[in-house]
Amino acid sequence: MERLQDPMLRRRFAVRRRWLRRLISAECGVPEREVDYRVNRHGKPELVDAVEAAGFHFNTSTSEGWHAIATSRRGPVGVDLEAIGRRVNYAQVLRLAASAEELEWLDDAQAGTFDLNAMKIWVAKEAILKAAGRGLSVNPRRVSLPRSLAVSKTPGRWSEVLVPGLAGPFWVQILEREQVILALAQAEPKP
Repeated sequence: MERLQDPMLRRRFAVRRRWLRRLISAECGVPEREVDYRVNRHGKPELVDAVEAAGFHFNTSTSEGWHAIATSRRGPVGVDLEAIGRRVNYAQVLRLAASAEELEWLDDAQAGTFDLNAMKIWVAKEAILKAAGRGLSVNPRRVSLPRSLAVSKTPGRWSEVLVPGLAGPFWVQILEREQVILALAQAEPKP
């Protein structure tokens, strides 16, 4: 929190941490003061001490004032979201993150949908890598998404994704709303 210079960002960060601690406390049946978490060497938050044994997994994501928390008792979970309209050069991002096949899908997609479909690819890959507990320490190009997930006209369906070298499979879902794209990833078993 010391890195956040903007008072509003510091306040939002503190409020998110307080709500996360309350949620974990309620879900795991432990007092808030006993809820402690740390980040692993790849940056994923993990529970410690008394709560760790409860088999409770969680992940968070924030973008432009939006915040998501994913929880699970079935295994590791990842969540990522991006606010629609956020100024990001997705063509540049995807040069580093997308496979050649995914770039072809984007080229073939309906005109004017590049940024939206690029966001779907990005959030899905990041959610999977968060669920794996590895984050961007793994090259996102190793995650090969099914076309039905990446350029779907019917978001909200679960898709199976296998990632070479990572325990899985991962079950991924993309939710598209008017102002945000959100991806959820659950490590096996199927949700």
